[in-house]
Amino acid sequence: MKKKSLIVLLLVAFIIFMIYIKLKDKSIYYVNIQDIYDSVEYSYPIRNEIEKKEKLEKFVEFRYEDLRITDLIQMIRENDYIYVDHKKQTIQNALIKADIITLFVGMNEVSYGLSKKYPEDIYNYMDTLLLDIETLLEEIKKYSKEKVFFIGYYYELEKDKGYITYLNEKLEKICKKEGVTYIPNETYLNKNKNIANIQSSVLNKFTFS
Repeated sequence: MKKKSLIVLLLVAFIIFMIYIKLKDKSIYYVNIQDIYDSVEYSYPIRNEIEKKEKLEKFVEFRYEDLRITDLIQMIRENDYIYVDHKKQTIQNALIKADIITLFVGMNEVSYGLSKKYPEDIYNYMDTLLLDIETLLEEIKKYSKEKVFFIGYYYELEKDKGYITYLNEKLEKICKKEGVTYIPNETYLNKNKNIANIQSSVLNKFTFS
């Protein structure tokens, strides 16, 4: 009798555990990695929408000032960390756990590249930046098997449109190669439209029940 009761208790515990796992899998662990270039908030509208649907398991944001792509690559390799709710959070662990990763990085470098005097120097700088981005995505994909989104670059001045178009077209091809979703960002003048487009591009990849 005791043996049967024990089996029943174990079975009930197993069922409860499986229900917990199933419900937990419906929640979303969201990671945003972004350099501080302007005041545009790309991640918060996405996070807020997930919160409204009561599906947000955790939101972790690695947000840096004057961040270069090469710096970020090194930070991932060295497993840099931040504190979230007074607890240490490493970047590798966040990438492993994340259901969604959004990236908006490199804008400081793009701005610097556009300041160069000669077109040839600008294009050469962009090509080097693209190689760094490819390495970055390779590093991220070592840890993440889930959905990664790279938000494209925008131009603030009409004279820079051709350079940014060139950069984004190359970037989109790299993203496709690495299994990352590229999201167009158009011009800075359309920033509100851009944010709405980014939000829908990310959330449309998920079915909320």
